[in-house]
This record gives sequence, C-alpha cells and structure tokens, in this order.
Amino acid sequence: MSDVLVVRFEGNPAVDLIPPVLAAAFMLVADFPFLLGLPFVVLLAIRPVVLLIRSARKDIALRLDAQGITVASIFRRAVTVPWREVNRIEIFTESHNDSDVRRIDLLRHRKIVLGRVISGWQIDRETLQAALDRTVPWVELDFRD
Repeated sequence: MSDVLVVRFEGNPAVDLIPPVLAAAFMLVADFPFLLGLPFVVLLAIRPVVLLIRSARKDIALRLDAQGITVASIFRRAVTVPWREVNRIEIFTESHNDSDVRRIDLLRHRKIVLGRVISGWQIDRETLQAALDRTVPWVELDFRD
C-alpha cells in the first residue's frame, strides 16, 4: 500500500531569514562590534537555514502509511512508529519558556511513545483525520487548536 498522507517541511526564505538579516543590519547601522554580534546572528540563522535545507531536500515531516506513522522535526531525525504501538495521536500547543510550541505526541495506553515539536510544517485536523480513517480507524485523534 502506498502512502496515505505525506507532509513535507516548508521553508520560506523571504520570511525565515528576516531575523538574522535584521540583526546583521542592526549591527552595521549601530556600528556594533562585528565579533561580538556575529555569534548572535549565527544563532538566529541556524533554524531558518536548516529548515530551508530540509525544504529543498523535500524531507518528510509526517507520513502515514499502512506500516506506521513517521514524524520528524527540524532538528530531530524522522522516526517511524508501527501502528501496533500507537492507539492515540495528540496535537496540541504547549507553553514553554514564555512562548507557545506546537507538538505532536504518539501514545500507547496513555504513555508517550514518541513526541516531536511541530515546526516547519503544518497539518489540519480534517486532513489528518481523513488519512487516519482510511488507514487505521482505531487510532484516536486529539487535535487541540
């Protein structure tokens, strides 16, 4: 059986690179010492550059097929969990260090089998539920907006 659902990373250079470019521009305009500001610019650029690379390679962020569910995040490799180990999928927003982080957790009998941050990709409830209904109707979806 072929893939039922495939979601790939989606980088947008026009948006993703704005923070490091603004930081570099500020350094130039404010005559900020280059060596002091460079680590800050590099730190701001790591996530968008990795996302753009993963997008260009068309890396899979989420895949559902007959064998299981594969989930990845920007900085974590993709892991496939067989359906026999999953009976519930939770997608929710978690507050973490004064910011909101979107997560996906795969559970088996209320225990997390695999958890990942959703970053660089997105999925809507209807699409995911339809794919689950076609593939594994016994897997429950808890999708909190």
